[in-house]
Amino acid sequence: MKLIPRIVGAVFLAAVIALGVASWDVARGRVPETRSALLLDVLESPDDRICTRDASAIAARHIKPGMSRAEALDVLGKATVVPPKPLFWTVKPQDALADQGASIAFTRVARYTAFGNHVLTGAVALEGDAVRSVSARSICPFN
Repeated sequence: MKLIPRIVGAVFLAAVIALGVASWDVARGRVPETRSALLLDVLESPDDRICTRDASAIAARHIKPGMSRAEALDVLGKATVVPPKPLFWTVKPQDALADQGASIAFTRVARYTAFGNHVLTGAVALEGDAVRSVSARSICPFN
């Protein structure tokens, strides 16, 4: 009869350890590794938890009107996050950058999570070879 409590205890301990490992793995990506001031500003804004919010003001601080096309592409090209290496879920990269002549369309992952990526998406309107305006939107996984 002493065997049953030991088996129950061992199963309980194994379940607690499994839950701890799974929680640790799902939490990977919650704190993104990036050197991009643009992405850090998006993540550190006071309304970071609000899904689908306007981030044009944040993007305009880094991609200023009058900036050259090459400088804007450089800022957007450096806006990357080091993807985590999870055990139980798959990282889904979504970064895209398209120079379309009169505009630059972009999508940048700000944070990878097990439940979907927090992305910054938008467009840079150009006039000649200079930035005219920037529009951006921050979208979290639960829209």
